[in-house]
Amino acid sequence: MYIYATSRWLSRPRYSPYGEACPAASDVRNNPVPEPCCWMELLLSAVSYLWATLPLSLLRRPPPYEYAPLVKPRQIRLLDFLPRKDGYLRCRVEVVDLDNAPPFTALSYTHGFPLDGDASDHEQYDRIPLIPLLCEGKELLIKPNLASALWRFDQLGKHGYCWIDQVCINQQDEAEVGTQVEMMGDIYWLAQRVLVWLGWEAWDFEVFMKLMEELLPKFEDLVKREGDKSDNFSPSFTNPQIYSRLGTEVIPNYIWNGLAEFLERRWFSRAWTLQEILLPGDIDIYCGATKVSWRNLSAFLKYLQMSDWHELLSWNDRFANGRSNLIPGNSMISTMKLRQLIFKRDPGYQIYLGNIAGGSDNMDLTLGYIDHLIYAIRSRFATDPRDKFFALYGIISRLCDIAEPKLPNPLISPDYTISIAEVYIANTKSLLAHSKSLLALSNVDDRSLRKRTDLPSWVPDMTVAVPTALARHATGDIFNTSRRALPELLPASNHETLRLVGYWVDTVTDLGDDDTSAGIRGGPFEKSAMLLLKMPKFYIRTGQDRVEVFWRTLIADFDAGGACPATGALGGSFHEHLLMHNSMFLLRAQKRGDQAYQAAMQCMKPLMTLAASTDLAATLIPSFAETLQRKDVYISIGEAMDKRADSESHALPNDEDARTEATRQKVLCEEAKATPFARQSGTVFAVRRIFRTAGDLLGLGPTSLRPGDHIFVLLGARVPFVLRPVAPAEDGRSSSSSSSSNSSAYYEVVGEAYVHGIMQGEALQRGQPEKIEISLI
Repeated sequence: MYIYATSRWLSRPRYSPYGEACPAASDVRNNPVPEPCCWMELLLSAVSYLWATLPLSLLRRPPPYEYAPLVKPRQIRLLDFLPRKDGYLRCRVEVVDLDNAPPFTALSYTHGFPLDGDASDHEQYDRIPLIPLLCEGKELLIKPNLASALWRFDQLGKHGYCWIDQVCINQQDEAEVGTQVEMMGDIYWLAQRVLVWLGWEAWDFEVFMKLMEELLPKFEDLVKREGDKSDNFSPSFTNPQIYSRLGTEVIPNYIWNGLAEFLERRWFSRAWTLQEILLPGDIDIYCGATKVSWRNLSAFLKYLQMSDWHELLSWNDRFANGRSNLIPGNSMISTMKLRQLIFKRDPGYQIYLGNIAGGSDNMDLTLGYIDHLIYAIRSRFATDPRDKFFALYGIISRLCDIAEPKLPNPLISPDYTISIAEVYIANTKSLLAHSKSLLALSNVDDRSLRKRTDLPSWVPDMTVAVPTALARHATGDIFNTSRRALPELLPASNHETLRLVGYWVDTVTDLGDDDTSAGIRGGPFEKSAMLLLKMPKFYIRTGQDRVEVFWRTLIADFDAGGACPATGALGGSFHEHLLMHNSMFLLRAQKRGDQAYQAAMQCMKPLMTLAASTDLAATLIPSFAETLQRKDVYISIGEAMDKRADSESHALPNDEDARTEATRQKVLCEEAKATPFARQSGTVFAVRRIFRTAGDLLGLGPTSLRPGDHIFVLLGARVPFVLRPVAPAEDGRSSSSSSSSNSSAYYEVVGEAYVHGIMQGEALQRGQPEKIEISLI
């Protein structure tokens, strides 16, 4: 079975995004060479399969290895590998005190199928029999990928003491697993080096190596000439200007596919990888027999991030389902950057993280690091969901140890005897108790995304990847809703309830568009326009035109440079954004027929009515005539290009072609003006929706928001929160009048909100709002 699964993956056809078979990827300039061979792994698999399946009457097998208990608190097991005998790997097991251990190497690898395969690949891999490792002459069964790594490192002469979690920890003893996991941060910190095993060679690795060898020196030369700025690059794989500046030819799409496939190897997305990259001093990376330079890999991925090409890799044709590990915040690019920033104490990054955590002292800074790590690990893969916290314990212990003064670790000690829900609840409560802010509440995911049903509403579901929290954008004083007040956490009757203090602001009455019903993936903000028409023409809190408030709300009123309020230039970008998507909306409807087109025209009416309401609205919202004209331009360009494609391939360009190209270039220039607003709204508007309150406030909240939800300012929170009342409280105002000091309103957390006009604490400046004791369940 192992042979089948491995050979099936290696022999699968490779295709370009256009369905054409790709040439061999060993040369990015289309010089085919044979596929790299994995015969050693296949031979190992065949022998191991026979070992695992032959009857004992035909093959005498040694007795199973039995672990002796570790009797002292800081003891670990180290492996001393011996020369192979009869083709099998052998080792001695030595118990040592970690603080006095001899020099040793730690191994970083993935337990499962190491390559980027589909579900059937992983299923076939999981059916492979475990493979014997002879420990002290007794049999210990290990997983195939680990066996491949040990076989390869033995060939390469990688001897000496070694620490491998799968072998050095008794996986059947939950108490020992918890104790050893608690020490893993120290193990990787004290290891002389870490060997990273990415798996065997395949075409994706050949692509990566050739691409890195070609582009890395060119990136370095370009940075020397033009400076280390991300805006030096345009996010396009096909823009000839970028390749001209790099001094190389345009790289085919299938090559970018190969790079994306390489970075989709499971090791890059493991939860434990964070610890295994951030803590060691010396790292060697191997793919098959080839050593990959840590410095080159770090630099190459950094330049990919600078070029914005990593964003395109995230949405590569192969990954239309959105599962790519290159999503910002979840990629190896970000992980390697974090290694540099945390342990080299980058001053700018310290300011950023301190501001997010609520201050600038040492505790704020460390908590900022911790929050960043918790956000980073959410998108990573963990077989056991508890590892989303346990895999961070060692890193956070190290951060707290090197802090001045030393700080306690806010995470609970790893304990595999308690449930997933208990781990998540205890860690969230502990993070809140150790913090000067309610930043941990900003990690709560929208109800539409949550997978686990056994968690209180205030506890994040760490098994779900979420967009960047609004509070995480709060560099400096962009958002300061509670005026930097400290949280007031109150005793609760049970561990599933969180009691705190806040102020009621308003009640949600109307819902507008979410990110699926408007903009690039939907229509012309029909629901939002109807909502805005119910509001006064000028905003009650700021006096601004309601349409201006609308576009500012869509981007939470800050721009990519961190300016808050956002610059007025983004209003022009909003105009072009609407023009482009509204015209495309009509064009798509027209292609579906008259009935669909008439329905689309009706959808446009609320927005056109809004545009006619004030002079400023007329400048911000494209007119109906302007939208139709852009639609017709798109049609004419498309028809001309289709006509050209149908003509003889050898026909020379004519005047009509030149006019079409001139028109197309003009439209592209106009569309480029939409980019600043589109990027910012894409960051903020994702998984959120527009809402209006009874007091005519406009805001942006979670997709699962509904009328009757309440807006609160919670003490210690940088942003407002949407809470949903549950029995016995009816609403925030009525519960606040209770005569009992111990009574409180009961709510469920819906999520963060942006509410225009109260993000700098204005809600607390008007009068003397009464504090409300809130119980979150």
